Parts: sequence; structure tokens; C-alpha cells
Amino acid sequence: MENRRIIRRPEVLSKLGISSTTLDRKIDGGLVTKPVSLGARSKGWPSNEIEVLITATVAGCNDQETKHIVSRLHTQRRLLTEGITYTLEQGEER
Repeated sequence: MENRRIIRRPEVLSKLGISSTTLDRKIDGGLVTKPVSLGARSKGWPSNEIEVLITATVAGCNDQETKHIVSRLHTQRRLLTEGITYTLEQGEER
């Protein structure tokens, strides 16, 4: 498995080279994935998702293509969660 970690907002801003306001606009517009909750007042992004978005930018993806990528990343999160839940439920039945 790749070296994945959760990165916080300042690092995301630095990696994407954008301001905090622009990040918020991109999230609201579906151009950046939503952060994941790390606690009551803490959020971050999976580093692999930010790397995918950087790659899309370098590749020259337009907004429509980027929105599709973000949608796929959110779907992958959901499927991963469902897979973990299923695995835990299966383990509890044994």
C-alpha cells in the first residue's frame, strides 16, 4: 500500500498553491474533496487525494473533468468505508 496519511489545511494550501478562501470555494464547487473529520474540531485530507488533484491540474484537466475526479474520490471513500464495515460485521459473526 502506498504511504498515505492525513494532511491538515496548511499543508493542503501549500501543496495546491492556493489561499484558504480559494480552497473553500473549490470545495463548495466540487473541485476539491471535502475534508474528513479527525475529531470535534479537526479536519484533514487523505494525502493521496490531494496528489490526484495535483496530477489532474498538471495534466490540464478542466473544471468538469476535475469535478468527475472529485466525485470518484468521494465514491472511493464511501466504498472503502462500506468494505471496512462489512469486514467488521463478518468478523463479529464468527
